[in-house]
Amino acid sequence: MTRPPAGSAIRGRPRGKVGQLRPRSAAGGLAFFAVYPLCNLHGAGEASPHAPYLEAELGIPFVPAFIWAYLSMYLLFLMPPWFLESDRLVRLRSALSDMDPPHAGCRTREGR
Repeated sequence: MTRPPAGSAIRGRPRGKVGQLRPRSAAGGLAFFAVYPLCNLHGAGEASPHAPYLEAELGIPFVPAFIWAYLSMYLLFLMPPWFLESDRLVRLRSALSDMDPPHAGCRTREGR
């Protein structure tokens, strides 16, 4: 009886990086869907819910013109496809995926 080559599927189980990511993804999903509702239940039972701001922040005046500065960030995120060459876009994609913790271990097919 010969052994199947390394990296092949045995009894329908995928091998390689994809096969390793499935259990991690399932565990992460289960942890999220277990913890998130429990946090909601805990928060709903609080007598005084926490505010997403500090009282000192309420003293800062609202300046509507500053909204344009925040909205201009979206233009910066959309600019790379028009101003970078394809090889630099691939490097940017790799650098951005390294900063994203759930996808930090994933690589593209090119291996970059």
